Amino acid sequence: MLDFYIGHPSIKRSPMKSDTLQMKDANGEKVLVAKLLSEVSLTDVYIDFEKKHPGLLKERAFRELRPPELRRMSRRQLDMCGCRWCIEMRLFQDALNAERAVLAIKHAAAPYTAP
Repeated sequence: MLDFYIGHPSIKRSPMKSDTLQMKDANGEKVLVAKLLSEVSLTDVYIDFEKKHPGLLKERAFRELRPPELRRMSRRQLDMCGCRWCIEMRLFQDALNAERAVLAIKHAAAPYTAP
């Protein structure tokens, strides 16, 4: 199961040095472990698992078997992501925000008239 999580294309180890969790190893000693970051929800990961292994596990059991260091990407990690999808979405959002600012200034200067 761990191999599936680690091998999933939307789950990656964090490249940031400070993105670690303190976890106990097999001897009970605390060690720093790099976070596993998921770009998508666990439901999406489960759907991919179900395609490869139909009927093996239900989603609840699949979630309970996830690695303890697996986390959803935070805003900080998403801002550092350089994949094509993230860059395009960031550019679309920046363009939308700029257009909204222009429209807000334009319509704020003119008084509102009811149709």
